[in-house]
Amino acid sequence: MELREELKQKQIINFEDIGFTVVAYPFSHYVECNIYKIRGKNDNNELLYDDKDNRYHNPQTTDLEKAEIFLYGEVNWDGCSNWMSDDCKQGMYIHFCTPEEILNAGAVLYRCYHLTKELCGSWDVNLPLS
Repeated sequence: MELREELKQKQIINFEDIGFTVVAYPFSHYVECNIYKIRGKNDNNELLYDDKDNRYHNPQTTDLEKAEIFLYGEVNWDGCSNWMSDDCKQGMYIHFCTPEEILNAGAVLYRCYHLTKELCGSWDVNLPLS
């Protein structure tokens, strides 16, 4: 089986309790994840995200294709993961307003491990996840 063989269609998981949406792309030995910050809801009760093309003017969008990705990366079958931010690539930083936001960012990364265990074709069964 080729490592880049896609197993399933992308999965969109809203973790409203911690303020993030994850779009997961499962492959045979890893799951790629795009993580978006939820900024609230509009009058139609749709989730709002920062617009990637207008991030400094504070417009928001309900369309994930137009939304700014907070973090992206993958969790591998062996428990290793790699994460990146466009801000970090540009020499900028990831901004948090409260300690709770830092905890929630860690929580969404932790949940990506559980998604990988659930969606990935291969998972090291000796890797504990509580």
